[in-house]
This record gives sequence, C-alpha cells and structure tokens, in this order.
Amino acid sequence: MDIASPTRRDLVRGAATGGLVLSGAALAQLAAPGAVVSVRSFGAVAQPGRDNSRAIQRAMDALAARGGGVLEIDGAFECGILTVSGDNLTLRGINGALVNARIVVPEGRSNFRIDNLTMSTSVPIPKAMP
Repeated sequence: MDIASPTRRDLVRGAATGGLVLSGAALAQLAAPGAVVSVRSFGAVAQPGRDNSRAIQRAMDALAARGGGVLEIDGAFECGILTVSGDNLTLRGINGALVNARIVVPEGRSNFRIDNLTMSTSVPIPKAMP
C-alpha cells in the first residue's frame, strides 16, 4: 500500500482488523523524525456524511507515538471530537477543512499547531470553474 493512496482492499482489511495495515514504506515514513502523513493514509475519505473521526484520531495517535509530525488534511473531512494525544503535532490544511470538528488539547500538551486549515460547521462547496 502506498501511504498516500491506500487501495480499497487496504481499507477493508484495516476496517476488519480495527486499523489499517501499513506497508513497510508507510511505517518507515511514520518512523522518520518530523513525519508528514495524510489523513487519507489512515482511511479518511472526503465525502459528505462520512464520519472520519476514528481515521483522523488514528493518524494523530500514530504521529504522537513517534514523537510528533505533520498531519496533512487535503479535502473537507467531516468528524467529531479529536483529542491531541501527544506533543509536536501540526494539523496542516492543503485546501483542507475539518467539518464539525472539536479539537481537545489536554493540559500539558506542547507544540500543537493548526496551519492553513478551515474549521467549519458545513461542508465547503467548491466554486464552479468559469
């Protein structure tokens, strides 16, 4: 599985086992200091009506377990409550939005950032091209 684009089989296998099965390349990228991963690598799908809370939380937890990194959010992902579970974490939007998200930052967490990310209560509608 490519970390940037899991196949449907990877997602089904991951759902059946309670989490995604990451390839050696994906694990190596996560193990690197200052890792940069996409929420899509953990099963998040930018689709209206889909709750991505578990996938995004898994991604945040995986980065926290490695000492931090950057979680790229490239699309509009609906989710609920997310808890920052480690230090040195950045949520970076790439034309990204978290819809209906509530982010909990427990006392004692340090170096948590949100960069270029829209927080919204409705799904952004892309503008039509002229």
